[in-house]
Amino acid sequence: MNNTQGKHYGKSLLFIAATFLVLCVWLLREYSLPKLWELILGVRPGWILAAVGLMVLYWLLEAGGLHLAVRRFAPDQQPGTTFCATMIGQFFNCITPFSSGGQPMQAFYLMKRGMALSFASCSLMIKFIVYQFVLTIYSAITLFLCFKTFTSEISAVGWLAFVGFGVQPVCLCRLHAICNGFSPGGGRPPVYRGGNDLSRQRPPHILRPRLYRKVPRHGPALSLYGLFPDGRDL
Repeated sequence: MNNTQGKHYGKSLLFIAATFLVLCVWLLREYSLPKLWELILGVRPGWILAAVGLMVLYWLLEAGGLHLAVRRFAPDQQPGTTFCATMIGQFFNCITPFSSGGQPMQAFYLMKRGMALSFASCSLMIKFIVYQFVLTIYSAITLFLCFKTFTSEISAVGWLAFVGFGVQPVCLCRLHAICNGFSPGGGRPPVYRGGNDLSRQRPPHILRPRLYRKVPRHGPALSLYGLFPDGRDL
């Protein structure tokens, strides 16, 4: 590890420590020390271990889903790099309002690791579409099985479900259209064009990083969601 990497990791650890310190200060302002100790003693270790295990499983599945999308654009991408991107997204989703900072920081990290910004954006968009689709199916099944329970607690659950399930398919279709390259003027997919425009603002060594050059030009390598099916020069 050189001095530059050491300084980078040192700053990261300092940032994490500062975040943990802010959390401790907030807890001390909300609860007294005896109350905190009472809460700690009331914790059941078995349930905590089960929760931690499920959280780790969620992180692994999240990283696996992202890696499947990333490998379409960067075959040389290592699973460890994708897992780091996943954890960065989890962290910034937790500390930013409305979980809005996770995907931009993931795209930035992937770009710094050698992937073109347009490819990183497309990969994250694909993962987001899959996530929204699974969430919609899960919510529909849950609502179907527990509709009476919901209506007993929330009187307007029917209208809420109608609005939610009406908007969600429209959003999914629009996102799918963006990934398929639909736009009024035609041409390349908007996600790619937007990422490529942003990439032009970067220095020349960022425009064509090492993973970007190694992506095959053939259509099947980029066939997911119909992206670049004719194998054009990207």
